[in-house]
Amino acid sequence: MLIESQKLALAAVRNRADHHLTLGLRELIWSDLGDRATPGSYMNQAHLKRISLAVAGVKYVLPLWQQKYKNNNIPLVALSTINKLVAGDQIDASAIFDQLWAETIHLSVEQPFTEIAVGFSAVQALSTAMFDEFFDSTKLDVKRRDDDDPENHDSSYYASVAAAGGEPLSPQSSSERRLEFWNWWLTDGIKISFIDKD
Repeated sequence: MLIESQKLALAAVRNRADHHLTLGLRELIWSDLGDRATPGSYMNQAHLKRISLAVAGVKYVLPLWQQKYKNNNIPLVALSTINKLVAGDQIDASAIFDQLWAETIHLSVEQPFTEIAVGFSAVQALSTAMFDEFFDSTKLDVKRRDDDDPENHDSSYYASVAAAGGEPLSPQSSSERRLEFWNWWLTDGIKISFIDKD
């Protein structure tokens, strides 16, 4: 089923003028990786795959952040916190998430470069580690569009924004770089998510 979903998503993203992979198709991919985690299945194989996919997306665009925000380690702190959660360490991840999100918001006001999306991608990847991705396998709609609320965008959405230099509706963004990112996410990114998870 995952292979068919990948084919469907790849065709859709290539056919769109902005080359954006919409939320409904991302949810389809997440669902194909396995059921959403519950308190009783936290950090199960499916959850770990989605965490790995989110982290891989952050790492894909991390060099952009390191070039623009050389002295700021928000993404690295988020990734380190994810590693601790996966390892089973007892930490207050919610407090770290709140702090990193606030710092990223503050930085986006002070230095509003498109690379700030890398920071948001990393912090939302931490949310994935804390709660899993937010989707309902019983109510999938491949035509579902992305929400307008920045707090509802997932890690991969923000990574695509960073890669393309802007959101899908931004005329300054590069649809070709967005296509390159989503092609990678739907192929190599998904492969990475399976490493050591089965």
